[in-house]
Amino acid sequence: GISAETIENARANQVLLGQLLESVTEAAGIDLWIAPAAIGTAPAGLDSTGNPAMSFPWTNAGLPNISLPAGTIDGMPFGVQLAGAFGQDEVVLAWAGGIGEVLSSPHL
Repeated sequence: GISAETIENARANQVLLGQLLESVTEAAGIDLWIAPAAIGTAPAGLDSTGNPAMSFPWTNAGLPNISLPAGTIDGMPFGVQLAGAFGQDEVVLAWAGGIGEVLSSPHL
């Protein structure tokens, strides 16, 4: 099994990552982080949803994030993710509504 010390260290690192992201966000005046949802398009088939590496910082730090469809490349879907400050889930959802409308526009 995993030792209690390993679990404590992992949790401490999660807190540190959250504090670092909060510090950078505030210092740069960032309202919302926008990043690719994955490192590429979705894989063909149903065996995998793809590599989750791009969501790691937000989910590991406990920040609210949401992925939105952003189109297709070679017939395969790709998306973007939005991440906000800790406890700002409703703000992220509000941004997602507006950005989702733009991304789904047939004029893109």
